[in-house]
Amino acid sequence: MKNIKKYLNYVKEKVKAFQNEYEMISVILVAFIIFMFFMFPVDALLKIALAFWLSMNVIKLVKEKRIRKLIKPFRKNLDEVKEPELTEEEKIVSSGHEAGHALMCYLISDLCTVEKITIVPEGIFLGHVDFIDNEMVIRKKYYLEQIYILIAGLVAEDVLFGEHCNGCAKDVMEVRQLACSMLNSGMGKKLAYSEIDSAKEVDYFLQEVRRRATIILTENKDVLIKLQNEILKKGTLNGQQMLDVIENE
Repeated sequence: MKNIKKYLNYVKEKVKAFQNEYEMISVILVAFIIFMFFMFPVDALLKIALAFWLSMNVIKLVKEKRIRKLIKPFRKNLDEVKEPELTEEEKIVSSGHEAGHALMCYLISDLCTVEKITIVPEGIFLGHVDFIDNEMVIRKKYYLEQIYILIAGLVAEDVLFGEHCNGCAKDVMEVRQLACSMLNSGMGKKLAYSEIDSAKEVDYFLQEVRRRATIILTENKDVLIKLQNEILKKGTLNGQQMLDVIENE
C-alpha cells in the first residue's frame, strides 16, 4: 500500500508540471490505466510496474505534444458546437412559459424567490428560471408552492396562446414526482395510500392544481403579458428587474 501511494504521489508531481489544457487528458488517461490494470488478476508488483510504465509514457506523449495531434480533430468539432438559436416564435413561447413560472412564484410563494429569468439557451434548456429557496425543512406548504410554480409554465402557455407545447413534458414529470412525494410523506388526505389509490389521488390533485393555477394566471394576465414582453425584449431578467416590471404599473 505504501508503494502504491508513493507511486501515485510521484505521478501527481509529474502531472503538476503541465499547466496547459492537456493536463486533464493526462490525468484521465493515467487514472484509467491504473484502474484497468488493478482490475486484472496479476501479481501486485507487476501491476505497479505496468501501470507506472504506461503512465509515464502517457505523460511523455503529453509533454512532447504528440497527443495534441491525436485529439485536435475532436477539439475542433467541439469548438464548433454552438448553443441552439431560437426562432422568433420559439422565443415568444419560451418567454411566456418562463414568465408563468416567475409570476406564480411572485404571487403565491413565501418560501422561494426568483433570482433570474432567461430565454437564452443553456445546455439542454431553451430557457429557465432560477430560484432561491428560503426553506430548509420540506413541509407541505413547500411542496404545494413548488407544484404550482412548476405547472405555471404550462398553464401560462394555455392562457396566452390557447395551447402548450411538448417542452412542458419535463415540468409535468417533475410535478408528478413532487405530488407523489408529498402524498407518500403522509401529507395527503390519508396517511397512506395503495399504489392504485396513490395514482388516482395524484391525478385528481393535479387536475385541481391546474384549474386553480389557470384562475390565478388568468386573473393576472395583464401582468403576465407585461412580464413576457420584457423577457422577450431583454432575454434575461434578474430578480429585481422582474419586481420592477410587476410592481411598476
